[in-house]
Amino acid sequence: MILGKLSIDKQEIKMRQTESVVFGSEDNVVYTGQEAREIIEKYVIKENFLVVNSGNRVKLLEGTTACLGQTGDWVCGKVKIVNSPEDMSKMTAGDILVSICTTPDIITAMKIAGAIVTDYGGITSHAAIVSRELNVPCLIGVKYATKLFKDGDDVIVCPRHGYIKFQTN
Repeated sequence: MILGKLSIDKQEIKMRQTESVVFGSEDNVVYTGQEAREIIEKYVIKENFLVVNSGNRVKLLEGTTACLGQTGDWVCGKVKIVNSPEDMSKMTAGDILVSICTTPDIITAMKIAGAIVTDYGGITSHAAIVSRELNVPCLIGVKYATKLFKDGDDVIVCPRHGYIKFQTN
């Protein structure tokens, strides 16, 4: 696009902004409109698949357990989105630290977290290694946690089964 060899027409850009899905293993094709809705229906919003959806409200997200913590039991708490050292002041002991990925700059917040949840990361990621050292329950590779959850949301993290969900009364 920068070199002028590829152009996308304005109508296509408008469609992509309002309703689109990037899908595919290698080609990453962009679908819009009805095709996008069909892909979402078929692949994303399914019982027991990444996201469990009830109407328009997502109920849980799955990830990979990096650390069970002391017991592997559920951890309930309030979400605090922490992506930088400036965000650490929001944390109080027992809060659920939700981050795109962790870095050494936010270890202080990780030490007081009731659980750690990251969008990205594998079993050898910073969050995984530090959580095991601290023995704090940790889910990695949750993908959409920072998009779905907001500061102050009451959640339940289940490290034994690898999910985080809204806490309902």
